[in-house]
Amino acid sequence: MLRGMGSLAFSFVALSLQHSFIFLLIFLVFSGIGIALPCLDALITGGIDKVERGTITSFYSAMSFLGVATGPPTYAYMMSVSDHLIFMCRVGLVLLP
Repeated sequence: MLRGMGSLAFSFVALSLQHSFIFLLIFLVFSGIGIALPCLDALITGGIDKVERGTITSFYSAMSFLGVATGPPTYAYMMSVSDHLIFMCRVGLVLLP
């Protein structure tokens, strides 16, 4: 999971430095490899007792849906402010845990 988050951070920093289309495709593929959601789901469901697993999984799914619902308007606002703001916020969020 840490390697996945590290590859996400690396690809967002690289994208903020280089703006050509080919680099965009390369680093988006590289960041797609580093997606940590399946690892997080396995850690959450595997580390919790069976009695509490349904409640925790439903909270996790609700937070995931909230991120999907609020992500596009947030990114649209950040794109209107600055392109570098998007990348730096993503790097900060990836490196936060």
